[in-house]
Amino acid sequence: MSTAYAPVPAILPATITLPQDLVDQRTAASVNVPFASLADAIAYLGQTLTVHRRKGCGNPVGAVRTGAIAKTFDLKTVRLDSWETKLFAAYGNSMRCPTPDAGNFAIHLLYDISDLMVDGATVTRVTVDLIGNTGAHAGLPGMMPALGVARFNPNADTWESLLAAGMTDDTSGSVAAYEAAHDIRLTPDQNATVDLTTYAYFAVLCPEGGANAQGNLQFRSLNVRNSAPRYQR
Repeated sequence: MSTAYAPVPAILPATITLPQDLVDQRTAASVNVPFASLADAIAYLGQTLTVHRRKGCGNPVGAVRTGAIAKTFDLKTVRLDSWETKLFAAYGNSMRCPTPDAGNFAIHLLYDISDLMVDGATVTRVTVDLIGNTGAHAGLPGMMPALGVARFNPNADTWESLLAAGMTDDTSGSVAAYEAAHDIRLTPDQNATVDLTTYAYFAVLCPEGGANAQGNLQFRSLNVRNSAPRYQR
């Protein structure tokens, strides 16, 4: 009578014993072991793993000026400017932001994070590490820094956010928390399955602005957490 076998994830052994003609009996037991070994190896490759990848914020691919003070991931509706080193200062892997524009313009930094993605995986979280200018704020900025993640289809010339709300704000509850090392966390709620054949992926960082805003905000690193089967790593 046949029985069910539940594979136990395991690396394929160096050798598998196979039945031999005219020597081994014609029984299920003679083939169960090699079949089970293969099933275990397939289960091992199919295990879901969490893959973390990161990059510094010192090398954006561009800056976007949105006009009136605002936050948006929709980069198609605004002009994509060339990188302006006079406005921002790269220090190794981190980026220091200038004093916010007196006209309350929001300048977004654009980072290509396609190399942090695992094709076919599910993006479960994207974070940016940052720190406000220590000792400079009388109160929290009127416009807190924000993080957006979007995918770009070059064939259709379309941008799509991985978050229905577009961007997620810094949630620091006090000046002390804001001026200490912390992060902004974005959990995708749409378009989270990675497709590197069709799309390039970008992180959009918006510095602080409005009342109480100061210069020297530091964006330090971008981190992407992918959930993917072992064979996709």
